[in-house]
Amino acid sequence: MKALQIPVKLYIHALTRPLPSQAELPYVISSADLTNISDVYVLLETRVISIEVIEPEPIDVIGKQVDALRAQKERIAAESHRQQSVIDDKIQQLLCIEHSPVDEHELPY
Repeated sequence: MKALQIPVKLYIHALTRPLPSQAELPYVISSADLTNISDVYVLLETRVISIEVIEPEPIDVIGKQVDALRAQKERIAAESHRQQSVIDDKIQQLLCIEHSPVDEHELPY
């Protein structure tokens, strides 16, 4: 396996006002220029760094894809189960409603 040198351009921003998620850090380093998104960010400088990455074998890439698909399948199954439970609860609530004749002189509340 050989190592690849991947250049990455980093954008270093200062915050003009604190964000809830950035309460203690007055600076944000990102791989995108955030000044286009909001006026909260002021671009201070950009830097290009090089990251060394070991080139994966094709079988490793396939393995990562399979792992990601399995995780996605689990998330979908969990969300489906959650939604089914909500629907089951609504059905049970409807089935538990007692029908009783309403006296027209009785206030409904």
